[in-house]
Amino acid sequence: MRILASPARLTAALFLLVPVIAVTWILAVPEALSPLNYLIFAALLTALTAIALITYGNAQATGSMAQVLHEADGAARRAAHGIPGVAPGALPRV
Repeated sequence: MRILASPARLTAALFLLVPVIAVTWILAVPEALSPLNYLIFAALLTALTAIALITYGNAQATGSMAQVLHEADGAARRAAHGIPGVAPGALPRV
C-alpha cells in the first residue's frame, strides 16, 4: 500500500484544510481577536512557519552523489585497515 493512498490523502487534506481556513479567517478579520491576541497569533504563526522551513531545509540531502560516493569510498578504505575513523594515509607503515 502506498503511504498516501486516496483515503489518507482525503483525511490529510481535511485535517490541513480546516486549520488553514481558520487561520485565514482570523488573520483576514482582525476584529475577530483583540489587538494583542492578533499580534501574538501572527508572531506564533510566523515562528512556526520559520521552524517548518528550517526543518525542511535540514532534511534535504547535504551534497551531490559524487560527494556521497567519495565519502563511502573513504569509509571503505578506512574499514579495510581495520580502524574506523582513521584516514588511510595516517596509519604508520610497519
